[in-house]
Amino acid sequence: MARAKLAEIIARFSQFLSDHAGAIAEIDVNPLIGRGEKIVAVDALITRP
Repeated sequence: MARAKLAEIIARFSQFLSDHAGAIAEIDVNPLIGRGEKIVAVDALITRP
């Protein structure tokens, strides 16, 4: 998995959480699969407060 690409995804995910802080109680992303430059969240669940 490309570290730079993973770092970009984590930064963008962090910004998303910051932008929607009052609307999100919990997020579960599992699994996150990476091969080369391609990184995919296979399943994700977002719950509201």
